[in-house]
Amino acid sequence: IGENLITINTIDKEQLHNIYTILIKSWAQSSETTALGKALGYLNTMENDSRLGNHIANQIPYNSILNLCAQKKDDTTALEIWDRILAPESRVVPNSITLGTLLLTLVTANQLNKAVTILNKSERGSKGLLLTNTTCYNIVLDGLAKTGSQGADKDAILFLQTMNELSETGANPNVSPDRVTYGIVLSILSKQGIPAEQIENILLDCHSRSINNKGIEPDWIMYNVV
Repeated sequence: IGENLITINTIDKEQLHNIYTILIKSWAQSSETTALGKALGYLNTMENDSRLGNHIANQIPYNSILNLCAQKKDDTTALEIWDRILAPESRVVPNSITLGTLLLTLVTANQLNKAVTILNKSERGSKGLLLTNTTCYNIVLDGLAKTGSQGADKDAILFLQTMNELSETGANPNVSPDRVTYGIVLSILSKQGIPAEQIENILLDCHSRSINNKGIEPDWIMYNVV
């Protein structure tokens, strides 16, 4: 039915975009081997449909395809979609889910360096909106913890410092570190053979911040790491 509806010339822009969204999302959730190709096909058609004019596209079609890329560990397609979203002529405004799903794709595809680079560049998107949130940082931190790559401790500490600075200054209140953040950072530091004193300082920092934020109060897992 949806395929027939998008051929109707009298349909309004919002309805047309909603139909494309449903078609793309449906294929992105399909288990068929051709699902990604089908979803991309409809996305290409949507982006080139002159009937949509300057209608602002929502993030759902793009987020849906990125989610499928994460499942398939297809970082190449995910990065192509990201470039299309950020293109000056793009009508879509990305959100933290868009960025988070891209980062998850890169982490699962063992492209951690690319994930770190994009996270560092993506505090604000091309439209000037805040993109990063705590989940975005936690996704990359979790990737650092699982790979145990050299220098992971430095990246982890830098990310933690950045999150605290952005949230405390009000530059981005959406990136305040949570218990998961501190737990992952402590795990990374312990695996990298960082001196116990430095690890304890991170734990003490978490404890002092938990006075005003009970949501990050250290748990027994954190203490066991130390």
